[in-house]
Amino acid sequence: MDIFSNAGEAGGFSFDDSSNPNSQPPTGRGRVRGVDFGLPARAGLIDLARTYLDVQARLWPELVGTAAVPIAMPATLEPMADDFERRFRQQHAEVFRPSGTPKLWTDLGIAYLRFSDEGSNPRSLDQQLNNVLNRARRDGVFIPWQYVCADAAVSGTLSCRRGYAIAKMLVERRAETGAACFVIDDLSRMSRNTIESLQVGELAEITGVRIIGASDGFDSSGQQSKIMLPMMSSFNEVFIDQLKSKVKRGMDDAFRRGGNIQPPGVGYRMVPVTNPDGSLVFTHKNTVEKRAEIDPEAAEWIRRGAEMIANEGKSPIDVARLFNEQKVGGKPTWSDNRVRKLYARERLVGREVFRATKQVRDRRTGQVRYEKLPEAQWLTRESPHLRILSDELAMAVRAKLNLAAQAFGRKAKDFRKSVYRADLYPKVLIRPICGGCRALQ
Repeated sequence: MDIFSNAGEAGGFSFDDSSNPNSQPPTGRGRVRGVDFGLPARAGLIDLARTYLDVQARLWPELVGTAAVPIAMPATLEPMADDFERRFRQQHAEVFRPSGTPKLWTDLGIAYLRFSDEGSNPRSLDQQLNNVLNRARRDGVFIPWQYVCADAAVSGTLSCRRGYAIAKMLVERRAETGAACFVIDDLSRMSRNTIESLQVGELAEITGVRIIGASDGFDSSGQQSKIMLPMMSSFNEVFIDQLKSKVKRGMDDAFRRGGNIQPPGVGYRMVPVTNPDGSLVFTHKNTVEKRAEIDPEAAEWIRRGAEMIANEGKSPIDVARLFNEQKVGGKPTWSDNRVRKLYARERLVGREVFRATKQVRDRRTGQVRYEKLPEAQWLTRESPHLRILSDELAMAVRAKLNLAAQAFGRKAKDFRKSVYRADLYPKVLIRPICGGCRALQ
């Protein structure tokens, strides 16, 4: 029998509830779109379930062996991990039904755990859970496994976190969940967005749910909580802004000094830097220092594609087909758009550009857009050892691609255009003419 059959199987709610139009599934760009965005690794979930049972068995010994705190063994840990994954992927919040379990608690609680970076220690979730469960026990609050929510490697500046969304659903539906407390390790784990933190605070106040910070001492039931919440949330957000500024400053300095800031891209490879005696050079972090150099095989195909576009009347699609056949860059995923982006890179002519665009992220939805910065703000450096194309060939390719954009792009429907498809690719046997205005297409 499923160990959770008496502890929440009977009810729950998901994002598709039409009664609440404000509850929407997290969306966004890139990793945010996937149902596994922020989902802890399977091994990490098993460890988290074990931590939960070990700590709860110590804090609530009378519940050991019940559906609420089963014995920690593979037969119970695996279903607990399955249960977490199902709720996370389906954006479904289950209601804890303690039938057959003695009610030894004063209230039920919700736990939310999060760490920001993939390079962080995954055990951070276990450490936070330990703090949260211990803090909840002090107030007689029991947190069932169904009410443990978490996000792994997701920034607190984003509100579109899948585990976080489930936690907010549990708060919002207090009448159904019976949860009276929302316990986090500290407010920065809940959010690093001041507005979002205030909105959650307001939601908790409306529903009568008490927000508790296990490590920072925050308690929304305190008289000073309305002052402390905006202050502490602002500090958390400012910390991220300062961190971003320091990272940007460091990356700009590294670029000016000739360091590697980003992957070199197709046509190049990273090789270790060596001393005159052949020994490896190490960075201040004790890692092998590397530099970019031309990858001869990939560079030859890049030159071949450039000649096809500039001199042979071929289109980016033709080049993409060739690159896919030869698996240029190691993957057969080339498209005409990717080919256009390839030949727009300044590095191909021995000039590197940094900070040409800036990333603007909608913190509510996670969607990202890129804005081009004025050229005066760009950081540039000459890297003649990375030149793959001559200036003449690169200019010819870009000119041809620009003409193609005028013939096939958004402005292609303009009858006053000066570039036509049949002129761009003379091999076309039919020159289409509009039957209404007789304009050449």
